[in-house]
Amino acid sequence: MPRWLLRGRPGRGSARGARPGPLFGACLFVVGAGFWWASGGDIRRWRDWRTITGQTAAVTVVGPLAIRLGMLLIVLGVAALGLYHLVDTASYGSWLHSH
Repeated sequence: MPRWLLRGRPGRGSARGARPGPLFGACLFVVGAGFWWASGGDIRRWRDWRTITGQTAAVTVVGPLAIRLGMLLIVLGVAALGLYHLVDTASYGSWLHSH
């Protein structure tokens, strides 16, 4: 790993870089679920953006978008964290440590 990428990080062996993804994804999921609940059943897709007539109607599009992005971040973050632990526990001579 390049040294400029490791600069300012608290230790090389920590998995702190993988935690904000799932945490931010969970927050985005909760916000999206709140928007979905607030829209009261009038859920629209991204392609329906031009059908919005009022200022508060944007919630009907942003709610499902936030839920989808939140789930994507949760899945990718957990997968990255799992891959980090898989590589971290592998022995030094294994194919996971080859360059």
